[in-house]
Amino acid sequence: MSREPIKTIFSEWEDHCEELGVRGCISYPAEIRWDCAGRHGQPMVFIMAAARLPTEMPSGELQVPKEIFKEIKVAGYAAKPLGQDECKEYWHKAKKISQYWHPEARLIEY
Repeated sequence: MSREPIKTIFSEWEDHCEELGVRGCISYPAEIRWDCAGRHGQPMVFIMAAARLPTEMPSGELQVPKEIFKEIKVAGYAAKPLGQDECKEYWHKAKKISQYWHPEARLIEY
């Protein structure tokens, strides 16, 4: 049985933002999929359509639904549990930023 991909958000660590002179965290869309060859049912994260193993992720953590949090952590990804509504609110409050390597990057200011 195949599982549907889940759209989520990846947030870079705050200390990375401080290095850039930004107060907050930079976030961008990510997708979690289970249909990748060689992963034997383990989740794989995609950022800008590129598959990323846990060791290939930028510095930060995925904001994932509570239902899959444990599975994502066991697979080796840094993650934080966040409800779907919380995730949507988090994303919609963010400000679009330009001149960043990810074209959909947004800044969550605090």
